Amino acid sequence: MNSQLYTIPLAESNEQPISGTLFENVYRVLGQEPVAQRFFDGQLPQHEWIDFLEQQRARLVNAGIPAGDVDFAKRYPGSVEAFVQQTYQRPEFENLLALPENWQTECYDIAKSLTEMYEHQGTTYIYPEEGYLIYTLAKAFQAKRAIFLGSYYGYWAAWAMPAIEAAGGSAVLIDPDPQCCELAERNLSRLYPDATIEVACTTAQEYLANYDHEKNGKFDFTVLDAELPNDYPDEALRGKGLYFALLDAVLPHITDPSLMVCHNILLNDETGSNAMQSMVAQNQKELTPFLKLVGEKYQFFTEILSTEGMGVGLHKHTGKLP
Repeated sequence: MNSQLYTIPLAESNEQPISGTLFENVYRVLGQEPVAQRFFDGQLPQHEWIDFLEQQRARLVNAGIPAGDVDFAKRYPGSVEAFVQQTYQRPEFENLLALPENWQTECYDIAKSLTEMYEHQGTTYIYPEEGYLIYTLAKAFQAKRAIFLGSYYGYWAAWAMPAIEAAGGSAVLIDPDPQCCELAERNLSRLYPDATIEVACTTAQEYLANYDHEKNGKFDFTVLDAELPNDYPDEALRGKGLYFALLDAVLPHITDPSLMVCHNILLNDETGSNAMQSMVAQNQKELTPFLKLVGEKYQFFTEILSTEGMGVGLHKHTGKLP
C-alpha cells in the first residue's frame, strides 16, 4: 500500500502508544523514517525491513510496543495491495474466488472509517492486510450469513460487514466477555446502523448447541479468532487448541459451499526470528487436531503469511462457486 494512504498521525519515539491497532502504534513511531516509507510503498526488500526493525527495537520498546510484537512486525507485508493480489493468485483460489472490482478504494474507505470512528479499549492485534483480505473474501464469496467465533469487540466484523450488508446478509458475533460484547455492539451500531447483527455473550459451543439452523439459516462464512489460557483445565483446548472444538461445533450449521477464515494460523515463518520459530512450534502442536478435521471436511485449507497468520478454507463441494 502506498504510504500516502495512511492517515495515522506520527509520534515521537518516547510517546506511549495510544489505544488502537498495534500496527497504528508502530507506524506512529517509525512512519516518518525514509526506510519505513520505502517499505510501506513496497520498495524495500523484506530482509532490509527486518534489519531496520532490529536497529529500532529499543526505540519501539521504549515507546510502549511489547518486545514480542517487534518480531511480529518483521512479518509485515510492506505493500498491502500486493499482499492481497498475491493471495488471490494462489492455485487454491483459481476458478473459485476472484478479487472484486474497486476493492482497493473500498478497502481504503473502510480503513479510513475505522481509523476515525472505531473505539478501541486497549490494543487490537489485527493488521491492515488482514482487514483488506477478510473484506475482499467476504465480498468475493458473496457472504450472506456470517458467524464470528471469538468476536472480541468486533474488529473482524467491522471489516467484513460492508460486504455482508451489501449482499443483504447478516452476522452473529459470539464472545463470552460481556465488556467485549458491549463494545462490539457500540462500535458496529455506530458504523453500520442498518445492518442485521446479533451479538451473543456466551461461548460458541453453548450458542451452537442450541442453534436452530432450520429456523435461522446456516452459515456460509465462518471466522475463528479465539484461544484459551495456557493453564486451562482441558489441556487439549489450551491456546489455539480451542479451534478444534469451535469447528466441530459449527460444522453441522454451515452451508455447502462455505468459507472459513481463521486468525493466528502460524505454521511457517520466514523472518529468521527465534521467537517466531517458537510460536510456530507451539501453533503446530496446538492446531494438529483442528488441521486433521479441516483436512477431512474442507476442499482446501491454506495458510496465508500475514502478520499474525491467517488460514482460509473452503468447505467441500462439487462444482464452481456461483
